[in-house]
Amino acid sequence: MERWIIIGTVLIAIIVILASHRPAVSDERLRLWRIERKLDLILAHLGLSFKDEVPERIARLLALGQTVEAVKVYRLITGVSLAEAREAIETFRRQLEFQAQPIDPPSLD
Repeated sequence: MERWIIIGTVLIAIIVILASHRPAVSDERLRLWRIERKLDLILAHLGLSFKDEVPERIARLLALGQTVEAVKVYRLITGVSLAEAREAIETFRRQLEFQAQPIDPPSLD
């Protein structure tokens, strides 16, 4: 009996240790988003563009404001999870909004 208690305690301790060593995904995603935003601003300032292709069907759905439908279609096309699809659609939405912004050339003062 005492042996099972010790084994159970050791297993619980191992699970707790492994669970506490997960990487901070949200911190990494926030950092990556900041870096991408900075690169977008630099490209815009230089008058350059880098366009990831937004699938035409997704772009049309986003233009119509049908975000939920865009997520569903993206999941069907790619087979990703709901969270990944929502993140991708949000990225596409931001990208389309950014592309719609006029790029002012720097002043020559």
